[in-house]
Amino acid sequence: MNYTLATRILIFAAVLFAGCSTAPVVSRPAEKKAAEDARAALAPRLMEARLRAWQTVLEITEVYEHVPADHCPGIAALVHDIREAQREVGSGASIQLDRLDGDRLVTRNPDFWRAAFEVAPTDGSLLLLHACLLASAGELWRADRILTAATQLVPLSSNVRPYYLAHSYGIGSLVLLSVRSTGTLAGEPAEAVRQLESSLASWPKNAVALSELIDARVRARAASSGGLGKVPREQLASVVEQGLRDASAEIERLFQVDPMMAAAYRGSSADRKQGRQLRALWTRMADEESVLGLKEIAELEAALEAAHAVELALVLQRVQVVVRGFPAPSDSVAWKRLLPQLIGSEATNELMATADRGELNVIELSQGQLPGVDEWKGDPAIHPLVMQQAQREMADLTFQIEMLREVPEAQAQALRQRGVLASRAGLYESALADLHAAMKLVGRQPTMLLDEAVVFGSSDRDAEAEKLLDELSRMPKGKPLAERERGILRFSQGQFEDAHARLRVEAAENAKEPYAAIMAELAARRVGRSEKRLVERARKHSASGSWPAVCLSFLAGACSDDVLLREAQEGDTLEVAQKLCEAYFILGQVSLASGDQKRGIDYLQSCIETGVTGFIEFRLARAELKRIAPEREASTHQWETSPARERPAQDRPKDKKSVEEELLGEQVPA
Repeated sequence: MNYTLATRILIFAAVLFAGCSTAPVVSRPAEKKAAEDARAALAPRLMEARLRAWQTVLEITEVYEHVPADHCPGIAALVHDIREAQREVGSGASIQLDRLDGDRLVTRNPDFWRAAFEVAPTDGSLLLLHACLLASAGELWRADRILTAATQLVPLSSNVRPYYLAHSYGIGSLVLLSVRSTGTLAGEPAEAVRQLESSLASWPKNAVALSELIDARVRARAASSGGLGKVPREQLASVVEQGLRDASAEIERLFQVDPMMAAAYRGSSADRKQGRQLRALWTRMADEESVLGLKEIAELEAALEAAHAVELALVLQRVQVVVRGFPAPSDSVAWKRLLPQLIGSEATNELMATADRGELNVIELSQGQLPGVDEWKGDPAIHPLVMQQAQREMADLTFQIEMLREVPEAQAQALRQRGVLASRAGLYESALADLHAAMKLVGRQPTMLLDEAVVFGSSDRDAEAEKLLDELSRMPKGKPLAERERGILRFSQGQFEDAHARLRVEAAENAKEPYAAIMAELAARRVGRSEKRLVERARKHSASGSWPAVCLSFLAGACSDDVLLREAQEGDTLEVAQKLCEAYFILGQVSLASGDQKRGIDYLQSCIETGVTGFIEFRLARAELKRIAPEREASTHQWETSPARERPAQDRPKDKKSVEEELLGEQVPA
């Protein structure tokens, strides 16, 4: 495939997205005009995205044509289907992509699913082909779901990932444009309905507009039943049901366009609540700063199946094989349960019987995963999910850096972000190279000097860190940054008196920063003092029940170490590791301060064994063990899996309220 073609899409996308807003448009003439302009721009932009996707389909198909038909008949049959479709739609200025049928060509095509069995799960081309076939046929929302799942969950190699990102960014810009095209939704619900119907005329498969139209119909029903805010509470549920019946046609249209989004509107009240929970799970997965373990992926796949989002559930099933590293008997069970809903029982039985007999040949046409632990050049103690997150985010930033060559300020920020990620993963030389490249573009900025000082401090190059902190202290507004990092550096050196003096100042000046108070208190305890007033003040400013509040409560004597550790084990796999890293560090410092060195060393070793290399607590625990128990620190130099580290996913991120939640005052359970 041609890298230049793929990277041509949405040049400077990161800069453009930074200025985009998805907030509802306020009712003003200029913004009404902007909505009209957005509607006018949708059709040509939509066609551009579809043409780009079709070009990628043809490029992948050209590669697949070299696979011998007798070796992989499913791939050969799919190639034949695509070539037939190519002849039907034509080419050049007269191309007619509306003749493509996404369901017939991919979703309900037995040839596609046979090919999916013949292409190795680690091959990066199959999911991209899947998404681009859908996008070419105008099914951009379903395509976007697949691209998101792949870029967030699959460890794609650097030669494949740019293609996913390019199409994902392109569709992302259409999503933002579609939000703008809905125009102002202020005023009477009936007027909002009219505006949304007008918006849908320019893009009938606009999932955002369909979702807003469903909400508007429910609000219109509430308004006709006595007015918004005036319907008696005991009647609201009935009004919502009536409103959803009013919107039944739009709900079914939305289900065809994006089954996952439609889940919050379909079925019974209990079904709709599950749909909202699914949306929250997906939001958690799609968060660029998150990474899910196998348990959370399986949970998301089960929720998709329950919502009848079968195609996407099958994608998540394939992802599980990649993340697990091998197929399991449960995979075959899932395929036999899900696939008949798309291609029927007869075609499924034939395919699965062939697979069960071991008569399917599997090939890998593109480079698979990113380097594993054996090839990892960073900190060998890193948690596998932290490593995966670092690899994914650095690959994305590499793509952005290439795109931003003509925008030095933005490119410098992307270089800085990649450098910080590299530092947190133990890739110190790469981090320094990126930070130096960034400063070459925009000068020696305070934040970048601080980042470089952190790299030196984390890699036992204290003298170089001190030199940079001296330079930072002389800069306008640089002294507070330098003093905080000096406090951390002194802590790592065991100079707790100096560390306490510096960290206490930061905590006193930042009442709402819980970790400043935590570090000040821990440094104080190491010299026989306490910062209880700062701890209590930070505790009052922390959200009740939040993890920082639990840590502060422990330091204030309001909860036990058992409670601290139990609270740390609430959440998904990575979140648990992160909270345990902090908990073990706090317990280790408290134990050492009280004179229990053996217990303190045990806790610090446990802190390092969480593998959360980017946390300050990890850095400080490692530095202290090197000083007081070097043999124990040496034993943590390689990640080792432990059953205790794997815990069930319990996190349910909050999502924005649906119209049903808004009217009934309900929340998706956390």
